Amino acid sequence: MNTLISPGSVRVFPLSKLLLLPQTYQHLNVFESRYLKLVKDSLESDQKICMAVIEAGHEVEYLGNPPLYKDACIGHIEKCVTNQDGTYYVTLKGIQEVCLQEEISGGSFYRSFTCQPKKFRLPHREPTSNALRAQLLSFLDFLYERAGENEARRWVNSIRDYELMRLVHQLCVAMPLRLDLQMQLAASEDLIGRGYLLLDLVSEIFPDFGNLELKNLIH
Repeated sequence: MNTLISPGSVRVFPLSKLLLLPQTYQHLNVFESRYLKLVKDSLESDQKICMAVIEAGHEVEYLGNPPLYKDACIGHIEKCVTNQDGTYYVTLKGIQEVCLQEEISGGSFYRSFTCQPKKFRLPHREPTSNALRAQLLSFLDFLYERAGENEARRWVNSIRDYELMRLVHQLCVAMPLRLDLQMQLAASEDLIGRGYLLLDLVSEIFPDFGNLELKNLIH
C-alpha cells in the first residue's frame, strides 16, 4: 500500500551541506532503503520531496534520525532514472520553501514532518530589483574574468539572464559557503535581503574575490 502524506505534511529527504531553493536543481543518488521507498511513494503520488539539511555536528547520524534545520524546500521530481541495482538517480527542482514543524511518528518507513509554507517576500519596486541585479552582474563579471576554464566561463554566462529569483538562488546554492552561512541564506524571508546577504557573505570569505575555485561552483 502507498504511504500517503496528508495535507500540511511532507516527505523529508535529509542531507548534509546540500541546499535546495526554488528554481534551482539538485541531483540525488538515492540508495538507502527507506529513501528508495520515499522516492517510490513520491513517484506514485505527487512527485514531491522535501529536502532538509542535517544540523551541523550531526552528520554522522545520517543513518538514524538526526536533528534538521527547520528551513527546508519542497522539490518536484523532474527526472528519475532507475539504475540496474535498484537505486535511483533523481533530478529535483525546488518549488516551495517551508518551515518544518513536528516530526510525524509512525505510519511511514521514512521521515515526514508537518510544515508551513514560508512567507517569502518578493520585491515590489523595479528600482530595488534592478539595483540588486546590477551588483550580482558585477559579481558575475568578476567571476568570469578570473575563470581559467571554458566550462567555468560558460556557466557564468549561462546564468546572466536568469530572472532575479533564479539568479539569486542559483548563486546561493553554488557558492562554496560554510553550512552555517548557507543556512543564514535559507532563513532569509525576502528575496532582496537574501541577495544582499549573499553578496556580504561572499565578500567576507573572499575580500578581494581572489583565488575563487570556479570549478567547484558549477552544478
